[in-house]
Amino acid sequence: MENFEDIVSEIAKNTHDVYYGSRCSNNNDIAGRIYSALSEYALNKWENVEALAELWINAQVQMLSGAAMSTLVKEALRDCAGADHWYAFEKDWN
Repeated sequence: MENFEDIVSEIAKNTHDVYYGSRCSNNNDIAGRIYSALSEYALNKWENVEALAELWINAQVQMLSGAAMSTLVKEALRDCAGADHWYAFEKDWN
C-alpha cells in the first residue's frame, strides 16, 4: 500500500507532464478511470455487447491479483495526474 502522492512523484521521474492534484486524491476519479479503461477494452472485445462485456469485467475483477490491481491503480493515477497537470498548467483559460 503506497501513498498516491508518492506514486505520482515516482511517475514524474520519467515524465514531467504529471501533477498531484484533485483527481489524484479522489478515489472516485481513480476508480472511474479504471472502470472506463476496462469498459472500453471489454466492449471492443465483445463487439459492443454490454451484457457480455459486463460479465467479462466482473470475472476479471474477481481474478485480479494484488499486483495486477496495483498496476491498474498506478495507470489510473498516471491518467489522473496527466489531467491534473493539463488543467493546472497547460489549459488556455482565455
